[in-house]
Formats: sequence, C-alpha cells, structure tokens
Amino acid sequence: MAHQGLRFPPALQVFPHLRNWRSIRPRRLVEVPIGVTGEVPDKLIIPCLRHLYHDLGVLVYSGLKHNQIVRVGEILRLITNSGGPGKMITMTQWAEKSRTRRSAKLEEDDVFGAVDIVYSGIIKSQAILRLADESFQEHIRAKIEESGLSKDNIQLRSRYIIIRSVPSPKGIITQTVDGPRRLPIDIFTSLRTEERNGHVSCEMQLYTAGKGDYAGSARVDYQLLRVNEVAKTMMPVHAHLELDTRGEDATGIREVARKIVKAQILGQLWKLERETWSRKADRLVNYNKVGIKTMRAAEDVSKAEDDKEARETGDESPLKDPVAGSH
Repeated sequence: MAHQGLRFPPALQVFPHLRNWRSIRPRRLVEVPIGVTGEVPDKLIIPCLRHLYHDLGVLVYSGLKHNQIVRVGEILRLITNSGGPGKMITMTQWAEKSRTRRSAKLEEDDVFGAVDIVYSGIIKSQAILRLADESFQEHIRAKIEESGLSKDNIQLRSRYIIIRSVPSPKGIITQTVDGPRRLPIDIFTSLRTEERNGHVSCEMQLYTAGKGDYAGSARVDYQLLRVNEVAKTMMPVHAHLELDTRGEDATGIREVARKIVKAQILGQLWKLERETWSRKADRLVNYNKVGIKTMRAAEDVSKAEDDKEARETGDESPLKDPVAGSH
C-alpha cells in the first residue's frame, strides 16, 4: 500500500539522489514505516521480504558506523544461510518444505525486452509454464520414488494450470558495468496431494539469483495415470506421496518461521533504521501531513468562495446547462 499523496517511497524522498537508480525499490508500506517499533502483522512479512535487499541498500547509503556495518553483514549472512528472500518467502507461505533448484536455461526468446530497466527481461508465460512442468515432474517423480511407489509407466497429465500476474513480476536482466546481464533464477517448488481425487497440486515461485527479485509463479495440478502398454489402457493412480511437512501442524510451523524471520532479520533491519535515518523519515511524514491539510483547507476556502459568489449572483448552480435550465 502506497503512502497517500506520495509519489515516491519514503527512502527516495529522504534520499532523492537514489532516484537516479531505477532498479532500487525500497518499501512504501504505510503499516511498516521506517524503523517500525509496533507489532507488524504476519500478512505484511512477505511484502517486506520482497524489498529486503533494497531496504538494506538504503540503510548502507544513509551512512553507517563500523559496528552497524558489521550488523548489516550479519543480516546478510542470515539471509544467505536461509536461502535468500525467495526461500524465506516460501518458508513462511507453504506447509511442505520447498524443493530448490537453480536454472540458467532461459534464452533471449524466453523474456520480454523493455525500455524500463526495472521490467527488462520479464519471463514470458510459455517459459514459466515450461519451467514449472519440468520442475514439477522432477519433484513428483522424486517423491514417487521416496514413497516406495512403482514409477514404471507412470504418466503425469496436467488438469489445472494457472500463471499468476499478482504481484507484478520483475525482470531478470540487470545492468552491470559491462552491460546488461541475464540473471539465473532460483526455482522453488512445493507439492501437496488432494485427498478427494488423488491429484498432486504443485506450486512454483521464481526469484532472481543473488538479487532475490520475484520473477513469476505458477500452479499446476496433475493426475497420475498408470499406462498399460499391452492392454493399451490408462488407470488413475491415487497419489499418497510422502511429503515433508515438517510436522503435522503446518500452520504452527509457518508461524514459527514468520517469528524467526521477523526477529532475526526484519527486526534487526528496522532497529538499524531507527538508529540511522528514521527521524528524517518521521519529519518527512509530518511535513506531508501538514501539506495535505493545507491543500485541503485551501480547497475548502475556494469552494466556500465559489458558493458565496453563486448566492450573490443568484445562480445556485453556476455549472448548470443553460439550455437544460430554460425548460
């Protein structure tokens, strides 16, 4: 959610020089102000994680003491050990432990070119679907083998496909001193089985390696079929895959993951913001509030003057259609 009436996030207003780098996208959440001290709802953890590296970059730009630089390094170490922003997001979203693999298979035809640096290299839908199908089939077949089921003559047939456009994905092409570079992507997949029909429901999220930018997601539901080549028949297989849900209480597991992310990573970021530039952000917010109030007061005065002029001239509706008023 953007600040009402504000064109730029707080960081780009306090440090306007950062606007020269279009790829910097710090957070602009009203509920999570700079250096937030109150309780942050769990639903806002994922939006904060999507801007994590950008907020850390702003923090470094604001000017840090030596001990603060060391603490930023510790935050980065925790992020890396956790698997990056993408891994942390899936950890707080999904019940099953996600499977991760890195792909550098995307070619020039798989992405859109764009003038805007932020959206240069958005992955095309057909490429997302191809990556999803490859990743899901690999994941499902590995789970079939782990579950002790025979994988001979098993065919996977897609029954439901969705490619999500929300939130808006970012491009995988980044600008370097040597020119544009297409980043590899980290692919996170998770499975669950539907008790009703035995289908396997698969989720995939894509993030750029290193930067951790969200690059797309998809869901595909598969039906498992066992093929009999001799009888030339196919019979549905009710999947009972052994999924790693890290315990029976998946909701509780996700809550623990969110608490760890908030306390050890986001909480430390917000603490450093309070120590460095949150006061500048607070002054900016107060200034904007005063400016909005002044603008609204001026609008009220102008409206009152228009109403007074209309009464004095006897025209209660100065914008009334003269033709319509003559009937």
